[in-house]
Amino acid sequence: MASRNPLEFCAFNMKAKVEDERLKGKIKDEDKQKILDKYNEIINWLDKNLTAEKEELELWQKELEKICNIIIIKL
Repeated sequence: MASRNPLEFCAFNMKAKVEDERLKGKIKDEDKQKILDKYNEIINWLDKNLTAEKEELELWQKELEKICNIIIIKL
């Protein structure tokens, strides 16, 4: 079983960033919701896939980073 820590850390970190009061008004509600939806999707997937392989975890992390990077560029 591969380590889930990097993906979990990335997901929790992005969730914390979009919920940070200092970003209020700087990030569109729909962009914030995209990240929160992806966060929930990833956490649910991790809960159901405790023995996920490293490659699967890396794909999820890349997907999360892609969404977040697109939104961060807008800031």
